[in-house]
Amino acid sequence: MAAELAGHNGMRAWIRGTQALIAYWDDRPRAAVDLAEDGWRFMPENGTARVRLACIEARARARLHDTQGTDDALLRAEQARQAIIAPDDPGGMMAFPMAKQQFYGGAARLWLGGQPNLAEAERLSAEAVELYETDPPEERRLGEMSLARLDFAVARLAQSDLDGAAEQVEQVLEVGGQRRTESVARRLLQLSTALDRPHFQTSALATTLRERISCSPIRTQPALPSGGGAR
Repeated sequence: MAAELAGHNGMRAWIRGTQALIAYWDDRPRAAVDLAEDGWRFMPENGTARVRLACIEARARARLHDTQGTDDALLRAEQARQAIIAPDDPGGMMAFPMAKQQFYGGAARLWLGGQPNLAEAERLSAEAVELYETDPPEERRLGEMSLARLDFAVARLAQSDLDGAAEQVEQVLEVGGQRRTESVARRLLQLSTALDRPHFQTSALATTLRERISCSPIRTQPALPSGGGAR
């Protein structure tokens, strides 16, 4: 309502993106696609709201196994990035940096699966981590960087690179106490489950990593006190 009363297209697009994200995490990827597409009709006055919309749409389409739709959405994200004429206003956490664009692209490739997509997911996730690490420590988005690292780890694990996956997981566990989030905890649980597959059951490294995840405060403590706040 505030966006409509202000007549602010950037906020209109950002709100549609947030609605699409809610649908995505509520396991309604088709609704997420529809909301992100609807937001595309708003041309922001400045900033990255359209980049964000296209990246959210890409992840949702990938979850629906729509390869062509995912490719198209990722291409639109790149084009929207190139079309930006001024920084986000007000910016801050409402901005969608290049690191997050690469992180979302990697996540979309993971959903699509298959060797070429896994290799591309590894590349994009590695680039995202690199970009997050260049931010000043006080501005670093630790939750997003942890998720990018975990996608990096999943891509490596899917390509039978257990050592490479373990390296990224350890980095997440080291910073986990500073920024516990439900999404990071969920991804760690998925990784732990993957490490329990027969292929890894004879690996001492896989066993150690499962135990480290199981004992991590990210897994054993809630991200928020009981009854406190939204995800």
